[in-house]
Amino acid sequence: MLSLSSSSLVSFGGIAKPFSAPIRLKCQYTPLRTTINNPSDSMASPKWAQKTVTLPPQRRGCHLVTSKIMKEINQEIAGFKCGLAHLFLQHTSASLTINENYDSDVRDDTETFLSRVVPEGTSAPWKHTLEGKCVT
Repeated sequence: MLSLSSSSLVSFGGIAKPFSAPIRLKCQYTPLRTTINNPSDSMASPKWAQKTVTLPPQRRGCHLVTSKIMKEINQEIAGFKCGLAHLFLQHTSASLTINENYDSDVRDDTETFLSRVVPEGTSAPWKHTLEGKCVT
């Protein structure tokens, strides 16, 4: 079964505005077989699942989103033995990181680092003001 890390984080900076970040998922399906009678049967045809998942608005920061994503896609990936997930965030200042979540201090350290690299407010040297879903 396809599994995302239990600590997928969505982090975003800039001017924090509520957003919904659609995530697209595509997976290759390999049917489970106990025996292979015909050698040509060992090559299963590719199967795909795709779903758009909209996450609820969140404040600026690092947020665990794995359980929300898995809840939405469990039915689509139930028959998959293995696969590959492609995640696409449609937000101008959102990013996705995947790491272990053994120590909760890692999330705090990541937030501290991002706040230093991308400060918020009028003291920040940024000129752009457009934030949110793709503005093109």
